Amino acid sequence: MPSILNSSTSGFLKINAVKGAAYRFNLNDLSTMSGLVGGNFNAGHSDTTSTAMPTTTSVFGVQGSAYNYSGTISNSYGVYGQSFNTSANATTTNAYGVYSWIGSNNSNVGTGYGFYATTGLTASGTIGTYYGLYLADPSTTGITNRYGIYQENSLNRNYFAGNVGIGTTSPSALLSVGSTSQFQVNSAGAISTTGGLSVGGNQVISPSGVWVGPSTGLVGPQGPAGATGPAGASPWGLYGSNTYYTNGNVGIGTTNPSALLDVETPSTAGIRGILSGQTSNDSNGGFFNLLKSRSGAAIQNGDNLGSLATQAFDGTQYINAARIRFVSNGAVSTGSIPTDIQFLTGTGGGGTERVRIVSNGNVGIGTTNPQKKLHIAGDVEIDGQLFFGGIAQGQSAPYAGCGADYAESVDVTGDRTKYEPGDVLVIDPKAPGKFLKSNEAYSTMASGVYSTKPGFVGRFHEASDPASADEIPMAMLGRVPTKVTAENGPIQVGDLLVTSSTMGYAMKGTDRSRLVGAVIGKALGSLDSGTGTIMVLITLQ
Repeated sequence: MPSILNSSTSGFLKINAVKGAAYRFNLNDLSTMSGLVGGNFNAGHSDTTSTAMPTTTSVFGVQGSAYNYSGTISNSYGVYGQSFNTSANATTTNAYGVYSWIGSNNSNVGTGYGFYATTGLTASGTIGTYYGLYLADPSTTGITNRYGIYQENSLNRNYFAGNVGIGTTSPSALLSVGSTSQFQVNSAGAISTTGGLSVGGNQVISPSGVWVGPSTGLVGPQGPAGATGPAGASPWGLYGSNTYYTNGNVGIGTTNPSALLDVETPSTAGIRGILSGQTSNDSNGGFFNLLKSRSGAAIQNGDNLGSLATQAFDGTQYINAARIRFVSNGAVSTGSIPTDIQFLTGTGGGGTERVRIVSNGNVGIGTTNPQKKLHIAGDVEIDGQLFFGGIAQGQSAPYAGCGADYAESVDVTGDRTKYEPGDVLVIDPKAPGKFLKSNEAYSTMASGVYSTKPGFVGRFHEASDPASADEIPMAMLGRVPTKVTAENGPIQVGDLLVTSSTMGYAMKGTDRSRLVGAVIGKALGSLDSGTGTIMVLITLQ
């Protein structure tokens, strides 16, 4: 029942303008019990303008209480407000289930609560679930606009001391969105999402955290107005998964790039230059590519296809130090662009060309038109060995400081593997142009000795010719290790040597009537008996 209750304790006053209470004492169940039910009427009014009350602890416009001492209550309402049109002719302009108004007339209100909810429990009491504000599902049809909470003034602020959940009843962060918290913002301001991030309907970050970017459009830093464009503009663009720069130069390590891409390394940096790596499980390596076209059309003969250059600071300015240049050199056709590689060094413009590799593989040093695999225009100095057909020229031999003979690459009769360095060779009378081991004394067919390490090898055809595989170097002049026999007496230094009856061996020539046309050379060593190898000065006579 409604009642007016005044009470005073030590100068404090508690005023309940209207207090409705419903008490349940019997053991029967009730469907609904309300402390105060208001059907769109003014249930109470409080006024603190009277100076007769120096202190007011609590003022309640409406206070509703529901107590249950035993039994079961299906629904218990401290305050229940209802507004209901009962016929088609009824019209309600504004309907308020509960209406709260806070005002002040030339006085101050410390804190005003449009709606204030709290809880109170005895020592043994429990509350299964507590809702400070619970907005049930308005399942009734015919509602044009539905708002769980509608804030009219944009100046109002919303404050939540705990976690806020949207689509979840158990938010685990300051803001959790989704039934499984797919999007979260924690107390440190960090954002986490399991569904990626989209801007303007385009995904820019995949669910795995990889930047994928929208299909097209501008992305990147959104800065204030400046030299790069108006506020919010970005010169970076995306096309599919590719990023491109739309205006100006790009600088890495510098704020003043002087080229489309300018990479500069500070002196304190531990990593220098540009790195192109390949870590896939295949045979490919890093790749650096230079592209050239004539506005989408084919290039022309003589076009510079690209350069790799190095510049150095001379104390006043940066100057060219060396350069590798790629230049087309020949008729251009589909699938074919003959190209030369030029190596330039020296200052002054682009430098001076020193080496050129032409499109057919020839290398020129001192010439821009090499006619052989290696074409040198100028003097040559060799510190080391010179190889002809796999044979080292000037290589050290067991019998001398170095090869000191002139030899020619010749074809031999039979299996060439049966021939050995030091064998004495004669012309094969049955096969003109071929040679074989000597096998008779004082042969006038004597022509030379199988060279161990020739100083120079002459030949009639290229070393790459298959015929060269069947040839051996035959010394015709100079000092050569030679097989000798003492069958015609001991050999002394200076003796004239001729062929012997022992196959492939030379002996001392003593029959002067038979020496003409049979002399191989002069002995530079001695042999007392048997067979052996000595150094011989080849001088065919």
